[in-house]
Amino acid sequence: MNDPLSRWEEMDRTRLALDARRRRLWIWAVCALAVAIAVNVFLMALFPGARGTPLVLRAASAALAILVVALCLRLNRRMLRENDRLCDEMDALAEEIQRSRKQFTPRAMRRK
Repeated sequence: MNDPLSRWEEMDRTRLALDARRRRLWIWAVCALAVAIAVNVFLMALFPGARGTPLVLRAASAALAILVVALCLRLNRRMLRENDRLCDEMDALAEEIQRSRKQFTPRAMRRK
């Protein structure tokens, strides 16, 4: 597991898992917005032109959706930083693999 190629493959699997988590995160954000819109539409239909409690419920559902989306944005930013770090490490590892392969080509072996 110490060779560069297997480390690179492990990093690639980690990067792909991170991408899948980001996609699921955005699905949750879109669902939160859809639920908030549905609750607001339902409350508007149930209490047309109402003031007081229905208005507070509508505001609370909208605020909750905004909080969920803000949390998703923050987590997304963290995952993007992790993805960038992984990609940089993978690039460095790929260069190391490329250099090690050049050392063992038939032409390089003849020179030695």
